[in-house]
This record gives sequence, structure tokens and C-alpha cells, in this order.
Amino acid sequence: MLTFFSVIMVSAAGLSAPEDDGNVQALTYTRDIAPLLQKHCQGCHRPGEIAPMSLLTYEEVKPWARAIRKAVKTGEMPPWKADPKFGKFKNDLSLAKDEVATILDWIDSGAPEGDRKDLPKPRKFVKGWNIGVPDAVFSMQEEFEVPARGTVPYKYFVVPTGFKEDRWVTAAEVRPGAREAVHHVIIFISEPGTKGLKSSISFTNLLCGTAPGEGPDLFPPGSAKLIKAGSRLVFQCHYTPIGKKVRDRSKVGFKFAKSPVRRVYTRTALNSWFKIPPRDGNHKVTSKYVFRQDSWLFSLMAHMHLRGKSFRYDLYLPGGETRTLLN
Repeated sequence: MLTFFSVIMVSAAGLSAPEDDGNVQALTYTRDIAPLLQKHCQGCHRPGEIAPMSLLTYEEVKPWARAIRKAVKTGEMPPWKADPKFGKFKNDLSLAKDEVATILDWIDSGAPEGDRKDLPKPRKFVKGWNIGVPDAVFSMQEEFEVPARGTVPYKYFVVPTGFKEDRWVTAAEVRPGAREAVHHVIIFISEPGTKGLKSSISFTNLLCGTAPGEGPDLFPPGSAKLIKAGSRLVFQCHYTPIGKKVRDRSKVGFKFAKSPVRRVYTRTALNSWFKIPPRDGNHKVTSKYVFRQDSWLFSLMAHMHLRGKSFRYDLYLPGGETRTLLN
């Protein structure tokens, strides 16, 4: 069980159908559904992103209407598992009850298109990036061929930055080259003077990463992660063969701070030593991190594989109070 979270350490230095003359207008794609898809779905459902189909136009949406109905009704889509009783999150993609009802009613009424004059302005995306145009992009220096079958041990690729001065990263995004075969890519910082690759592979040196469903790192205004002058980037790549050979050359893009910032750190509450007893379908595992100084905690990323089914973050305050942050 592994959980990532980003912190700043403090030092002393519902859409509803409009009415017309008292009569409720029929729901249409152009007026009622397109705005919902823009807000909740198109970040992933567009060419080059993780979703298997694009949902940018009516022509793309209509053939998937029945599948959309099922996914929305069951809560499978948009993917958001956080218990709403605990906390509010800026990246919450979930649909409100009235939004779900709107989508279901529209599909049940035949999924009509409506007048194209009612369409909202299309969302603007930077092709290939969710952080906007990066200030710098670093790629693996050579392609790696993922075999068709078998197990591939983690691969490491070292990329010089060439930075002559410290750089402060306000946003970072990893883009896999062969998304279908990449389970994850984690970027570590190897600072000047670090001896050996192994010394760089530490979660205290973690800069950013990607895994299925994980978006880019966007740090709060006035805060950033530090890449010291002369540092190198280490790409840790986990590949999963898919039955045919593919070639990967993953990359990472950065946006830099243009004024002084507070420093962001990634820290972990890690437990990798547990053993699940045979046939135990509800085994509980705990891990912890102790804050040694006042901090702002602004992101949480729980990480488990197929055997994990639930996760809870509890904050234990000095006075004895316990507060659930995410469930």
C-alpha cells in the first residue's frame, strides 16, 4: 500500500431544461448535454488522451448513448470514488444528481441533437498537453521496444536537463509515448553530486509521474517544486506487454515560475511489508507519515493494485482530534 501526497513545508524564514411559456422544453444535445460533457468528460474523452473514444461532437456521442447511460447511472463514469461526506476537491469530476437525471432523460427520449446554434463554444485544448504549452520538454533519449509478451522489469532512463540555474516547476505533465503499454512513468530528480542511479530513486526525490487516470501536477499559485542547476531527470518506466511489440519514448513537460515561490515536497506514507492472509477478503493495512513542522497539505494520491478496494486518510491532530480527509 502506497500513498503519495504533496505538501508545502512552512519555515520561519446542475443544469436543468429551461422553460418556455410554462412548458418544459425537450432535452437536446446542443443545449443540455454538450455543456456537461465539456465540464466532466472531454478532458479524457478526446484524441490522444486515455479514454477509448472521443466525445467532442454529437456524431461521436450518439453511437455511445446506451453505454454512456449505463456508465453514468452506475457511477462508473466520470471516475470519482471519494465519499462526498468528507472534503471538497478541486478536481472533482462527479456529476450532481440533477445532471445524471438530465443525461438519462435525454438518452431515454432518443438522444436528440437539437439546434446547432445552441452549442456552447468548444473547449480549447493544447494538442498533446493538459498544462498548456510547456516552457521545457524532456524526452527519453532513445526509444525502448516493449516486447509482445513476458514481464518487463522497471526500466530507468537518465536525461540531462542542462539547467545552469535553479528552476522552479509550477506544473508538470508526463506523456507516455506508447500509452497502451505504459503502466506508469515516474520522474525522479538526480541532483548534482548524487552517487549512482539507486541513490536517486527515492520518493523524497519524486518530481512527477503518470499512471492510468492520473492527471498532471498543477501546484497552487505561488508554489513550485525545485530542480537544482545541473540536475538530471530519471525516468522510471513500468511497461506491460500487450501481445505485440510497441516502441515507447515518453516525455515530460514543465511550466516554470516567474517569481519567488514556496517549495512543494512530495512525501509518502508507505507500507510495503504486509502480507494478506489466505482467503481474507477484508484485510486492513495501515501506514503513516508524521509532520514535523506546520504544513499545507494540498493533494492526495492513493495507490493500490487489484487487491486494494478502499482507502482512507485520517489526520491525527495534536489535541487528540481525528479528522477524515478522504475516504
